[in-house]
Amino acid sequence: MGGMNRAYVAPSYQDHLTQNVGRAIPDVSFNADPSTGFAVYTIGQDSKTRWQVVGGTSAGAPQWAAMIAIADQFRAVPLSGEAFEPQNALYAAGNIAMFDVIDGRNGPCDKCTAGVGFDFATGLGSPRPGIIEVLVGSSTPAVAQR
Repeated sequence: MGGMNRAYVAPSYQDHLTQNVGRAIPDVSFNADPSTGFAVYTIGQDSKTRWQVVGGTSAGAPQWAAMIAIADQFRAVPLSGEAFEPQNALYAAGNIAMFDVIDGRNGPCDKCTAGVGFDFATGLGSPRPGIIEVLVGSSTPAVAQR
C-alpha cells in the first residue's frame, strides 16, 4: 500500500505533490494482478513447456529493474561512477513516459484507490513504450570510452 512515509523527507522530485509531508510511495506501478498479468513461456514443475500468465510484485519489480538497468547502460556516463537516479526523469516526463492508471485499488484504505495523476495506489503509473529514451534523455545509445 502507498501513502506518505513521514520517516523520510520528501525528495525534490516530489515537490509538486500536494500535502507532501514525507516521502510519497509508490513512485511507479506495474500490473501486479496474477490473473491479468503478462504471458511468459516457461517450463513447469512437471518439466513441460507452456504459456502462463504471471503477475504480482515478484513479476513487476524485476521488470522495472530491467528497464532501469538498460537505461543505465545507455547513459553517456556509465563508467564515470555517477549515480543513475531515474526518478527525476520519471517525475519530469509525466505522461510522456508513463500510463496514468486511473482505475483500481491496492487495498481497503481510501488512499489505496487509483485516480488521475499521482496517487498512492499506482504512483505515476506504469511504463509506456519509449520509457528507456526518456530515462536516458536520448534515443541514441552512448558508447563508453575506457
